[in-house]
Amino acid sequence: MALYIFQDRLALDIKGLAFLLLLSLLLIRNGGFNIAAPALIAILVVKGFSTFTLNVKYDISYGLYIYAFPVQQLILTNFVKSLGFPGAMALALLLTCVLAFLSFVLVERPFLRLKRIDIRKS
Repeated sequence: MALYIFQDRLALDIKGLAFLLLLSLLLIRNGGFNIAAPALIAILVVKGFSTFTLNVKYDISYGLYIYAFPVQQLILTNFVKSLGFPGAMALALLLTCVLAFLSFVLVERPFLRLKRIDIRKS
C-alpha cells in the first residue's frame, strides 16, 4: 500500500522494471528470493499495472467473482469424468463468463443507470 501511495516518487522506467525482474529471476535461481520477494514483487506490480489503462464496455468482474465458484463446483461434480479436468474447467470458464455477462446486462447495468436519476427533482 505504501508503494502504491508513493508511486509517483518511485522513479522507475522500463529499464528499471527490467532490472528488477532480472534481479528477481537471479534471486530465484541462486537463493535469497524469500527475503527480497515481497518488495520486488510489490514494486513490479504497482509500476507494471500503473502503466496502462483498461477500458471495457461490459464490466463482468463482479459476475465472475459471484458465479465462478458455484459453477466450477457444479461442473467438476457432474462433468469431470466425461470431459476430463481441462475440458470441465474450460466449460466452467465459458459458463461463468456467459452468466457474468447476462448478470451485468440484465441486473447490474439497470441499477447503475438508476444512480444517475436525481430524485430531488421529482
